[in-house]
Amino acid sequence: MARRSISAAIGMVVLTAGPAFGDETTDAIRKAGAHYRQGSLGKAFTQSEMAATLIARRLAALYAKTFPGAPGGWRAQPIKSSIKGKARAGRGVILRRTYSQAGGQGKMTAELSVVANPAILAVMKGIKGAEAKRTKRAVAPMRGAGNAFVKFNDARRTGDIFVFVAERFYITVRVQKAGSQELLTRMLSSWNFAGLKKAAGMK
Repeated sequence: MARRSISAAIGMVVLTAGPAFGDETTDAIRKAGAHYRQGSLGKAFTQSEMAATLIARRLAALYAKTFPGAPGGWRAQPIKSSIKGKARAGRGVILRRTYSQAGGQGKMTAELSVVANPAILAVMKGIKGAEAKRTKRAVAPMRGAGNAFVKFNDARRTGDIFVFVAERFYITVRVQKAGSQELLTRMLSSWNFAGLKKAAGMK
């Protein structure tokens, strides 16, 4: 059973990787295959994990390119990724970008979570519907992403908007002490959803 499981994992890595990936990635895939054929399952698993991590980093770099730029009067910070060590099976990736208001106290955060675990996927879908109903959020249609849900407190000038894209990506934009509900919908609608799906291998 263990041998069959590792074989499937190696196969998945090989399907994900392509000729455009660097030598380090393809080398890890080759080593994983060689160890597996020799019966060294532990070493095969370690090498397949390494290959998966390298691929995850490349995917994260592609996902990062889909983030919206800074709107007028705001500055964008570099995008940060949760990938620091090995990307194990079923573990999602989180990318986050902060924006600061020029000459003001406003802060905005755009966050993309890649959902890889079916159980987490089910929870996310439940949160989407339940939270929208409970908080009486407004529906904001997003071209290429479906309906987003937004709420903004005019008195505090604070709010957030979220959308669940292609049952794979959970995206949230939050703003504090600045902007408006229109700013939130404009920020989310400027996300490159088509590029995001393409990077993930979706149509």
